[in-house]
Amino acid sequence: MSVNEGDLAIEDDAVEEIDPFAIRVLPWLLGIGGIIGLLASIGLAVEKANKEANAAYVPLCQVNSVISCSNVMTSTQSHVFGFSNTWLGIVGFSLVILIGLVALLRVQLPPFVWQGLQGGALFGIGLVSWLQHETSYVIGALCPWCMVVWFVMIPIFIYTTIYNLFQGNLPVPRSWLRGVDALAKYHWLVLIVWYGAVTAFVLYGLSVKGVL
Repeated sequence: MSVNEGDLAIEDDAVEEIDPFAIRVLPWLLGIGGIIGLLASIGLAVEKANKEANAAYVPLCQVNSVISCSNVMTSTQSHVFGFSNTWLGIVGFSLVILIGLVALLRVQLPPFVWQGLQGGALFGIGLVSWLQHETSYVIGALCPWCMVVWFVMIPIFIYTTIYNLFQGNLPVPRSWLRGVDALAKYHWLVLIVWYGAVTAFVLYGLSVKGVL
């Protein structure tokens, strides 16, 4: 996947401000982030299977009453769609890795692939955001494997969105161009603020729950 100003679908004076890293990092992010997310999903799936087979089993991710994957993976939130959420991660991150590897080989993928990835990333970040609320405000415990997934899903969503916007895979009104350019120019700040907001949100939820 190669990107230059001529390739960008948004042609405006603001294009000159784009940080090329914000776009070129995506294949590497999909590959590496996908692998990390897949391993975390598999790790949680194994721990969940061991716990279901033996109720007395103490998962490796069980640190204390707060850092407790047992409380999370035995909750109703762990199987929102009638099956373990880990399967969503295993399948989803496998596809992310595949797209990342193909992009690293500089194969030109059709727009619908990137649009599909955008839809998956949007679904993933939505589910992750909901689970962040549920684990901290309702369950009152954090799952280490889940937090790894949170960690990689945020940049995957941000940089997939930036790439799709500037490749024209997500058409936007011209009135949005300044906002789109700001997202690409200050991508690192968006990432830091998002991480900080999630951290504050989760810690506040745990304190409200009375476990901190």
